[in-house]
Amino acid sequence: MYKIIGADGKEYGPISIEQLRQWIADGRVNAESRVQEADAVEWKTAADFPELGLAPVGGFTSGGSPPPLPSGRPSAQQNGLAITSFVLGLLSPVCFGLLAGIPAIICGHLARARARRSPAQYGGAGFALAGLILGYAGLVISLLILPAMLLPALSRAKGKAQSINCRNNMMQIGLSFRTWAVDNHGNFPFNLSTNKGGTLELCMPGTDRFDLNSAAHFQVLSNELSTPRILVCPADTKKQPALNFLSLKPANVSYKVRSGANVTDTNPNQILAVCPIHNNVLRCDGSVMTERKAQLSKEVLEDANLPLSKEVFQEAKLPPEKEVLQDAKLPLDQVEKSQCQLDLRELFAAVKAYQKVHGDTPDWLSDLVPTYLADTNILVCPAARRTSVRTYPGLEDPRIPTSYTYDFCARKVPNTVWGGAPVTMKDWKNRQRRIYGDALPMIRCTHHDRVLNVSYGGELFESSVSWESDDRFLELAKGLEERPRQQ
Repeated sequence: MYKIIGADGKEYGPISIEQLRQWIADGRVNAESRVQEADAVEWKTAADFPELGLAPVGGFTSGGSPPPLPSGRPSAQQNGLAITSFVLGLLSPVCFGLLAGIPAIICGHLARARARRSPAQYGGAGFALAGLILGYAGLVISLLILPAMLLPALSRAKGKAQSINCRNNMMQIGLSFRTWAVDNHGNFPFNLSTNKGGTLELCMPGTDRFDLNSAAHFQVLSNELSTPRILVCPADTKKQPALNFLSLKPANVSYKVRSGANVTDTNPNQILAVCPIHNNVLRCDGSVMTERKAQLSKEVLEDANLPLSKEVFQEAKLPPEKEVLQDAKLPLDQVEKSQCQLDLRELFAAVKAYQKVHGDTPDWLSDLVPTYLADTNILVCPAARRTSVRTYPGLEDPRIPTSYTYDFCARKVPNTVWGGAPVTMKDWKNRQRRIYGDALPMIRCTHHDRVLNVSYGGELFESSVSWESDDRFLELAKGLEERPRQQ
């Protein structure tokens, strides 16, 4: 009688020599199988028993049944890594890109290495190879093809953003011309002699009626323009902004100014300036349009001596700015924020025009209506119009509802501002100007994620509600007291 240790480490038997020979004949026991005679203590290989002879390598099954023949097919667990690589590879080109492609490649390499090392124990080499191919394909799509597909969309988005910034620049240029005209009997610089501070003698009209010496006209507007940077279109790669207005040259100006006796504040439909890159058109009334809405009459084109086939301009009146901005398909909050910035610039220009005539800033924004501000809709931020019309508590305009906070109003400092004080906001803000200078906020809008401000000097910037605590103003303050003092 004999006992046998199977490949699973379990002991089988005792069995007779006839049964053992049968297992050898069936190929279920080989020469290396561990065998022990019933009365012996030592285990030997089957080859050590001459009466058994040599047999092919075999294994044993558990229990009392004969050990099974090798199947040659790995179990489901042994195919798992290869199948995982294949599934991840399928997903990588379709939707998950890098998230599925890299794991598919790693699993595929591991599965193929195991299949080559132990083909009887690990299968799925085909699945592993397919997973590798699909995984690498997904990486190629993610790293090369998808960015190439996205580049045109990103380029279009950048172009639309530049076009909006260009319109903002031209809007500010228009406001500067109109503000200058208020103090010069409705004349623009090129319609007034140099003896009176204008640029009439410096005009150099070209064949298209656009002036070749635009830089000279803009230099005269240096007090009205906040910075020379707005004279360069964001999409113009050939022009660089000037460091200051004294060094302004034609190479620092993108926009073409149209001079002439009929180009005045009293002719609102006349073309004042154009952007040759975006075909944006600035009218004498300060409106700016894009070529998609151009319905300019043939008479105006002929008056400007512009060929219809080369120049496309837009209808005279500025439509709701929301309509122009939504053409760029921007999110609603960005559209409202851009409109708000335009409103703040318009309000600032109106305040400065009032200040030139009266020698002081207005007591209320409603004082600007209608002489300096014809459209009262500008007094309400688009975001506030959608939600509710309100200004900072305690600083409400007494005559016209407005959502903008006018810090130089004639109301006494309310309790909502540093606990209040028996002085007017205008008095307190004029004292603060001695500390902060023209960087002091004049008009503010609190209807966005960050407060939009236009400073006393015309700078548009964002801040927290308590702008005094922002780093830029803490540095300006240098420890000086900025709160209104109780008297």
